[in-house]
Amino acid sequence: MRENRPSSTSTMAALWRALATLGVTHVRDFADPFAAQLLPPWPAGLVKGLELLLKRRPGIGQHLLRGRRVFFDFIALRSRGIDVAWDDVRSGGVRQLVILGAGLDARAWRLPGLSDVRVFEVDHPSTQAFKQERARGLRSPARALTYVPVDFARDDLGAALRAAGFVETQPSFWILEGVTPYLPHRSTAATLATIASLSPAGSLLAMTYVEPIRRVDAVQRARRWLFQRLGEQHIGVIEREDAARMLEESGWRLRQDLGVSDLADRFSDGSAPAVDFGHERLVVAEKV
Repeated sequence: MRENRPSSTSTMAALWRALATLGVTHVRDFADPFAAQLLPPWPAGLVKGLELLLKRRPGIGQHLLRGRRVFFDFIALRSRGIDVAWDDVRSGGVRQLVILGAGLDARAWRLPGLSDVRVFEVDHPSTQAFKQERARGLRSPARALTYVPVDFARDDLGAALRAAGFVETQPSFWILEGVTPYLPHRSTAATLATIASLSPAGSLLAMTYVEPIRRVDAVQRARRWLFQRLGEQHIGVIEREDAARMLEESGWRLRQDLGVSDLADRFSDGSAPAVDFGHERLVVAEKV
């Protein structure tokens, strides 16, 4: 992790959300108008250039998508799935939203209905410092937005949240998106147990995880090359049944476990087959 710089994977995720916002995706009803602003200068410039090109030649977007769903849909799909889970739990009265490993996530600005919600963003101090600088001038509609700097390998997550004003007697919605592949299993299990201890009944967790690769094809070779270039290898891949067991042992009851095809069936326009680029899955679990 470089000082005052976001991780490579958080930058990649924000870039893909920005591209989806320009229409370079098959996913319906997803937009992140703040993604480009939170990006570092060079990918932000790339998005700006593409935006100008699309205004001059609108067909370029569909050309980019043709045969390349693998590169443009998976971030928007998982984000859309988590947003829907949040909408459901918010309608049930949850008013604390905690984004763990928030990266360059823009939910604190883009989600509707946050006026009575307290949002806590937890992340490594370096990524967080960069994000706060890029977000200068943005105004969150949330009742409160609190940054909680935490190094998951060293710091006490529970203590940091309590010090930031988190109320553990109130139900919360926890987001752990795009984080677990980069943590050893013991760290993921410890994080799940900690947030379970801070969560009363009515709390919900949305978490992504990555399964081991079964067959190495062109898609998976591209995936392997990409993460090698990013310098952030997947060290926390986990079998589906082991992920379910880890959740249960940490105090969570699994509600749903969705793969890329499941998410595409719900949220894409159906114009292209789903391609499982990252072997990534989205689980939603409730506090036991």
